Amino acid sequence: MSADNGVYILKTKEGQYRVITAQAIDNLNWSFIHFREERYVPTRLLEYFGNCKYTYNRDTALNIAQNIYNHLPICEYGIQTFSINRTWNRIKHDSIDYARQEIKSLEALSDRTQYDDEITKLKEILKYLTVWQTRYNDLKNEIMKKG
Repeated sequence: MSADNGVYILKTKEGQYRVITAQAIDNLNWSFIHFREERYVPTRLLEYFGNCKYTYNRDTALNIAQNIYNHLPICEYGIQTFSINRTWNRIKHDSIDYARQEIKSLEALSDRTQYDDEITKLKEILKYLTVWQTRYNDLKNEIMKKG
């Protein structure tokens, strides 16, 4: 039986590094809209990397990753880095519409009960993102008024 785990560093367009340890990282590309893998699934990025601290220093990210790796009893895939050509704020913006589409797709299934946990998780993400977007827009408007 494989561990199917690793230490993963996400590097965003603005140079933000987010470090996690996770299993089944291939789920990062899984879409509930089409029930297949896609190249960019913003809601999965939030699920995996949304609750971790971040740094703009590459060496700090590598040190954090190495420390996590050193404390794992087994690490099948080692330390991996993913770069994405999106800022973290863009990923959050993209996730709003994507989460809505995924919820709609899952709720349309005839046997949707097997996806209740995923629907709940997506609704929680959408709630968080709605609050975030309101604060983001308020701050943006405040800056524009001062500018």
